[in-house]
Amino acid sequence: VFRGSLRALSATLLETEQHFIRCIKPNIEQLPGKFNWQYISRQLRENGVPAVCQMMQSGYPVKFLHRNFVRRYKCIGFDTPHLIAEALPAVEVCRNLLKLVLARAADAEGDWIEQKLVQVGKTKIFVRGGADSQRVMAGLERPRLEARTRAGVA
Repeated sequence: VFRGSLRALSATLLETEQHFIRCIKPNIEQLPGKFNWQYISRQLRENGVPAVCQMMQSGYPVKFLHRNFVRRYKCIGFDTPHLIAEALPAVEVCRNLLKLVLARAADAEGDWIEQKLVQVGKTKIFVRGGADSQRVMAGLERPRLEARTRAGVA
């Protein structure tokens, strides 16, 4: 029952798009109808809003540091240890995991890297936004959950 509920929750999270609300105070005194633009601008910068906007405009809002990507998705390659060996650079392990997922996916719609849905940078993996992001993330999470289930049952 618990595993079924967890799978249903994971599926729901993969199908939805997350939104964040940031509260900005218009002025220090909290008076209605008064806007202190310098105060507002400082809050926006401190909350990272300009950086998020820039990232969203570039089209790659989802990003992972290589080590975080490897930590999360390494279980996909447990049956092919030479592809995820500790001696390999993290960027190479990331590429290997992406290729492995695509090779095993029955419903893969082409190469994510070739289609520029996923970019492998020097220190991070970037995933294009919107429906593409949902498709890629679902494509990564599905084999991850399957691998974890197999490991838990074995």
